[in-house]
Amino acid sequence: MGARVCLTYDGTTWNHLEVVVPSLNASGVKGTFYAEPTHILERFSDWRKVAASGHEVGNGCLIASALPDGSLPAWGHATVREEVAETRLLLQETLGDAPHSFAMPLGADVCRDGPYLAVIQSLYSVVRVGQTGFNADPASGLLMSLPMAGLTADQMREIVRGAIQTKSAAVLVFGGVGAGRHAVHRRDHEELLAFLKENADLITVMTVTELVASEQARHRTRPVPSPTLE
Repeated sequence: MGARVCLTYDGTTWNHLEVVVPSLNASGVKGTFYAEPTHILERFSDWRKVAASGHEVGNGCLIASALPDGSLPAWGHATVREEVAETRLLLQETLGDAPHSFAMPLGADVCRDGPYLAVIQSLYSVVRVGQTGFNADPASGLLMSLPMAGLTADQMREIVRGAIQTKSAAVLVFGGVGAGRHAVHRRDHEELLAFLKENADLITVMTVTELVASEQARHRTRPVPSPTLE
């Protein structure tokens, strides 16, 4: 098993529709877009087309409300559950019942009532958690990620090379591309996509739900070791 890369984009902004989706389509790869409810409602017909074309549109409803350290000090467990459940229903009603994942804010996974990952897991089996790093075994459904904000193409390529060397999964996190919050330069993003395409023999690019589903399927079909005879 070689490197696996997921390209994730937070916020479902106009920039993602106008810049990122066309770039991904031109490169022949699929991305995962984590929705902010207001943005989805503003252009739901456009996002419906994005989802229908094979990209994943997941739930990122808590990202915009988090402090820079990732925490949600004004939110309790009940509020987190209500917001996540409402956005999940919105996505299902707007985009259909295709499987989708959840993205927690990067950083601390705590709210006013303490850690809230268990609340999320009661609603989602595939979660991009707030911790950073590569994923040696994505089958658990809990995925660490790597923020790309402000990085150059060389720096992003080096991160992907790390996934190749360790044969692990890298979930890359983008804000805007060329504009917007936590942006990378458009040219650097294009160079990363070109690098992924040039190294398709070593790297598989997939959505977050595809990554977890493929790893779980691989675990189910893994041969059982024969008993040792003494």
